[in-house]
Amino acid sequence: MFDQETPLPPCNFVIFGATGNLASNKLLPALYRLELAGKLPDGLNFVAFGRREFTDASWRDNVKALLAQKLKAEGVVLERFASRFDYLRGELNDPQAYLDLKEVLAKPKLGVCSNVVFYLAIKPNDFAAVIKNLDGAGLSKPRGLHRIVVEKPFGVDIESAHMLNQLLHRYFDESQVFRI
Repeated sequence: MFDQETPLPPCNFVIFGATGNLASNKLLPALYRLELAGKLPDGLNFVAFGRREFTDASWRDNVKALLAQKLKAEGVVLERFASRFDYLRGELNDPQAYLDLKEVLAKPKLGVCSNVVFYLAIKPNDFAAVIKNLDGAGLSKPRGLHRIVVEKPFGVDIESAHMLNQLLHRYFDESQVFRI
């Protein structure tokens, strides 16, 4: 447990579907507002995972332009927020992309972090591919420390919700799963 005197360890927050509408319209503005309010710890870094062609620098420029347009964001806070990002181009069904993600998470900038949040801002049909590929790359471990956030409808009916729960519990403990 950390108190106010002890700095939080660095942490990585991976956004699957970072180039999509959900991330652009809801998630990135909400995270920026937390930055603006001073609620994000200094050691928190983001990895934007998407299919579009961006470099780290062009992604940061994209984030700044997006937030300037949507929220009239500017200045030092916007620069600090954008500097927290790395970008990884990858396909959700490509196991190699998750090995690449593992390398990005090991970068010295991101520090040694045993706390990783995987945020699924993607279509529900893609949840299974991401969950399985995270495990295949060893990114669902250590159990108990990593978290997974499932956004959007959690299944289309009770049967599909149960199936998604079973899949999640195969790779993550219930305490690691957050449903929005």
